[in-house]
Amino acid sequence: MMEGNLDLKRSEQALRATERSVISVYTQVIPGVNLDWMLTKELSELTRVTAQDVEYNTNILFNMPSLTQIPFDYYSAKSAVYTARKTLEMKKRELVSRLYRQVLSYQNACISHKNRLDAVPYDDDGVQKKLIQDDWEKRVSEISQGFAVLMGNMDAQWLKRCPGWTGGNTRVLPAIWICWW
Repeated sequence: MMEGNLDLKRSEQALRATERSVISVYTQVIPGVNLDWMLTKELSELTRVTAQDVEYNTNILFNMPSLTQIPFDYYSAKSAVYTARKTLEMKKRELVSRLYRQVLSYQNACISHKNRLDAVPYDDDGVQKKLIQDDWEKRVSEISQGFAVLMGNMDAQWLKRCPGWTGGNTRVLPAIWICWW
């Protein structure tokens, strides 16, 4: 569940970006070096250029406002990293909670389906059972879609056939549910 979830991946990317921003605080201190050269010669005499005609000029620039701003930028970058870490932790907790709710919704659907089947009278001609079965298929499909979104795997590779399933050969159930049967 934790590998393929898109929300979790976004939170991890945000954490990496904020960690890089801490490093970028110190890149503002790197001085800028400019190397300029100038040629002092008339256009008609460009064919005879000597070393005395070329002048080099080197400038090293320190950005003084960034030097005074470093503690503040560093603190804000570190606080952003802390926020991103806590957001990632909360996202993981939220995913576990959503998984728990999804499992409970499946259990409630199973209990509801069993109770509805038990309430069908014996002299039913199969119409009510068919309606109940169709409703069951729809609810299981919605719950399975919720699991697919939660797991971050729309290919349903995390699904397994349940040997105790009596709903037909085509129904697959999440592996989490198998251990509860």
